[in-house]
Amino acid sequence: MKGRGASFLLRALGLLVLVSVILAMVGCGGGGDGGGNKDAIALMKKLPQGSETFMFVDMKTMRDDKDLAQVYSSFDDEEGMASAMGGISMDDVDSFVMAGEMVVLMQGQFDLEEVRTQMEEDGADKDEYQGVEVWKTFGFAWALVDSNLVIMASDDDAEDCIDVIKGNSKSLYEEADVSADMGKLPGDSLVVAWGVGGENFFANETYSGLEATAISMSKKDSDTMKVTAFMRFQDSASARDAMDDVQEDMEQEGEAEVTNLKVTQDGAYVKATAETDLDEGLFS
Repeated sequence: MKGRGASFLLRALGLLVLVSVILAMVGCGGGGDGGGNKDAIALMKKLPQGSETFMFVDMKTMRDDKDLAQVYSSFDDEEGMASAMGGISMDDVDSFVMAGEMVVLMQGQFDLEEVRTQMEEDGADKDEYQGVEVWKTFGFAWALVDSNLVIMASDDDAEDCIDVIKGNSKSLYEEADVSADMGKLPGDSLVVAWGVGGENFFANETYSGLEATAISMSKKDSDTMKVTAFMRFQDSASARDAMDDVQEDMEQEGEAEVTNLKVTQDGAYVKATAETDLDEGLFS
């Protein structure tokens, strides 16, 4: 039983490696009402308040768009990724979110019997919370909300998400600043990321007065990826003071060639837009 439980632990860690692969591919490359990001917002509404990071990835678009085939195929090619999903095939995942230190929400069309079989083989213990089936071991939990939503998180974080889903707690999106940040982003995004703190994880630089960063990545055409970032500062003066540094940092960001870079101020926000070759933006 000990060995089977350890297998479950390795499976959970493997899923985190999968997210790291995505961050490596999309995190180095490069205003609207957020209406085109409905899936991202819908999943953000299932997360508890207090989460400090959020990243949404639209897997279905990757799977269905021939221009993004290389991106999607890389997941299946990555060693160990197929075994990290706990009985869930990547082909069944339409989108997923990673939040906080270790919360993953997977949305799609899932065969829960296959998931249960895998959980049993891994030696996980079946439990229930707020009427939701939960499999647990070594402090990790897989919550089978329904055939369209599965949560992988620590025991406590999984329960916090279930509390939000059941309407017993407020969601991350209900925080006024968070919804305002998300509302700045253009729609139809392949990747949406958001995070708090003085370090802008897009440029890996720290700016005085920076409170949060929201990022959108979308395909402009068959060759070009468009990146939009909104950095929220504590006040308009802090935003103004950071503009030159943001411009310089984004010009030097990663190995991908950035074109059409534009940095502007919008009150307490600094907005940066840029374009890069699709392959370079995702794989540099």
